[in-house]
Amino acid sequence: MYKNRLSHKVILAFLAFYLTLALPLIFIVFSPSGYARELTIDQYLTKIRETIIGFSVLAFFSALVFALFFIRGILRSARNLHDGVTKMRRGETNVSLHIYSTDELGDVTEAFNEMSATIHEYTEELKKKDLYINTMLDPLWVVDIEDVVIDINPAFTVLLGYQKVNAVGMCLYEFFDEKNRKIIQTQAKYWEKMLSHTFEVEIKNIYNTNIPVLISSAPVLKDKKMIGKVGVFKDFRAQRALRENMANIILDCIPDGVYTINMEKVITAMNSAAEKILRVTRSVAIGMPCSNVIMHTDQEGKSLCDQCPMSIAMKGEAIRIETTLQIGGRLTALLITCSPLFTPDGKITGAVQVFRDISEEKEIEQMKTDFVESVSHEFRTPLSAIVGMTEMLMEHAVKGPKKDEYLKTIYSEALRLSDMVSQLLDISTTEHGHIHFERELIDLKDLISSFISTYETKKAVKDKGAIISFADYRKDAPLHPFFGDKNRLKQVIINLLDNAVTYSDDGVRVAVELNTQNKNTIISVKDSGWGVPPEDLPHIFKRFYRGRHSRILKGTGLGLPLCEEIVKLHGGTITVESELGRGSEFVLTFPAEEGQ
Repeated sequence: MYKNRLSHKVILAFLAFYLTLALPLIFIVFSPSGYARELTIDQYLTKIRETIIGFSVLAFFSALVFALFFIRGILRSARNLHDGVTKMRRGETNVSLHIYSTDELGDVTEAFNEMSATIHEYTEELKKKDLYINTMLDPLWVVDIEDVVIDINPAFTVLLGYQKVNAVGMCLYEFFDEKNRKIIQTQAKYWEKMLSHTFEVEIKNIYNTNIPVLISSAPVLKDKKMIGKVGVFKDFRAQRALRENMANIILDCIPDGVYTINMEKVITAMNSAAEKILRVTRSVAIGMPCSNVIMHTDQEGKSLCDQCPMSIAMKGEAIRIETTLQIGGRLTALLITCSPLFTPDGKITGAVQVFRDISEEKEIEQMKTDFVESVSHEFRTPLSAIVGMTEMLMEHAVKGPKKDEYLKTIYSEALRLSDMVSQLLDISTTEHGHIHFERELIDLKDLISSFISTYETKKAVKDKGAIISFADYRKDAPLHPFFGDKNRLKQVIINLLDNAVTYSDDGVRVAVELNTQNKNTIISVKDSGWGVPPEDLPHIFKRFYRGRHSRILKGTGLGLPLCEEIVKLHGGTITVESELGRGSEFVLTFPAEEGQ
């Protein structure tokens, strides 16, 4: 399509002006009238001059009209462009101007409209992107190449409290404490390689409180050069709490005590088993120096903090030791294993200690040692008597009544050995669940009274002058049938009677009572003997345990544990009440049969 140009308009205007001026003038000059031929040359020249002046005035006004008309068209387009530029300067991007001409100004106006449409399109696209960023739930910041914050989104303000006007211009390192600043500095290697990466760190809010976040960082590139960095934050408080809670749950499932320390030897984590062993709550212990919770000392009480297992572990060496420490006012044997804690790059950041209270194992080991010594002594005494007396009988060195006395002694000591072997076998079979149990209907009154009558004839009972009584208080209560193993029950009561007679002075009184309570059958054995020392009372049902009285009398420490196992086989319980110097009372409680 043909387009007018300003140069064409100027030429056309010049031609129009020229024709307006020149044609009449030529017509007058070259086509003189009859009147002009009658004039003299001077007069003719004067006439021409006057005509030229008139035409000059006409030419001026003609030129003025043409100029105004021409300029008006140019000014209208220029004013149109000026108005469009003003609108865009005010922020309007969707500006469309009317095209008044097809010349260069029209081309400029058309180009302006295209530019305006493009700017509007890009602006709307930027607004959308800005809207996306501003509606992001995750905080975002943009940092320039000098690590200065140049933009943030509203979520950043919500999380950390910094307004945009305050955050923009701050150095990114101002948002971190010294520890986390080092973490940020280690990420520089990724930025230098222009790589995207994700890392966990703690960032300070406006109140100077650290908030755990997960930052996904990526370089901002232009012409393959990094001009900045963009970071998207993920509030990691809930995830960290969940992770710590899960770690605590896992730690609490470990039966051994576990705690960790940092490089300052401050406790950073602890499980419930450690709380129990160390007798301190984790809320108190965490944040304390480990030496305040578990102190290693030499025999003189001097601190060995620098030589403790944790100190050794923090040097990069794992260690495993057994030691005895003063914890909660008592000595506690511990099996301790310590190992260093490393970062992914191999740097030691602290140590972890796993420890177990082996006091009970040590106590059992000591009990077994004492038991072996005691059993050896118990076996040696009757065996020596049996062997010695048997040799004398074989050599016919003893005759008459003395011979019968020796034979009775050999028989008595052999029965004693048999009883001890039976106890050992019973405790072994009970431990493995193989004890023989014959369940039958039992008349408890007849059973107890019959073997008490037999028991009273024993030499040891007569020698002590022990007085044994039996009473059945069930006369006024409904009698319920009792099912159990007759021989095992007899074994329990005889053991209790033996203890009552053995651990007492001459003339001891022993009362066996049979009663009912809430449909339960109660058998009690009460004596006026020495009683059980308070420190021994919690342990008397432990296997191999020998209390204070073991210094006076030997034994295996298996009688009462065996009694407890037999009572449990009957579905019952055995308890004891004792006062040192005044005697003890053992109570056996058997529940009623179902349906009674």
